[in-house]
Amino acid sequence: MCGTEGRLLITRAQFEFTPAEKGAQTEIVKSEHDQTIDHVENFLDCVRTRKRPNGDVYIGHRSAQASHLGNLAYLQKRRIKFDPVREEIQPL
Repeated sequence: MCGTEGRLLITRAQFEFTPAEKGAQTEIVKSEHDQTIDHVENFLDCVRTRKRPNGDVYIGHRSAQASHLGNLAYLQKRRIKFDPVREEIQPL
């Protein structure tokens, strides 16, 4: 994630924050354990209990969609207007 104060990268192993200022030091915070284990445990629990997983297909779709739309706008060097109900890029 990028913002006015810097960039935040979140992985299953660590968090990295890089301030926006040139030459600023990246701050890295390591996770206490491999976050993959949490995902597997949640999935297996959902198989047993039939509960909805923490990160279901809809959440994954919407999360990836935001990145894809940002990439499209960047590559086409233009703003885009997106209709989330129809899931279509609309003319401006």
